[in-house]
Amino acid sequence: MRSTNDATEARRDYAEAGGEPCVYLSFDDGPNPLCTPAILDVLAQHRTPATFCVIGAYAAGQPQLIQRMIAEGHEVANHTMTHPELAKCMLDEVEYEILTTNKVIGMACPGASV
Repeated sequence: MRSTNDATEARRDYAEAGGEPCVYLSFDDGPNPLCTPAILDVLAQHRTPATFCVIGAYAAGQPQLIQRMIAEGHEVANHTMTHPELAKCMLDEVEYEILTTNKVIGMACPGASV
């Protein structure tokens, strides 16, 4: 368990260079061809980066959205292939979920850092 001082220190570590508090945006369970483009448009309009936690099964069908996320400076994170409850999965299932999603992201955008 973290003490109050530890939490305060963590917040300071992630403050902007000017010492101002900041907010980190993340979007889970995509990409969704119906709403992800609109989210990307708003982020671009405001020049705001975000992290997109993508599901491999969705990303496989939307490689152009993965490419756009990365091209526009967003971070793409692995949210597993099918979004199972990993605590109930066997080790080989967990490995499949993570490694297959990494491959899908890599196929959409070679050299992408996940």
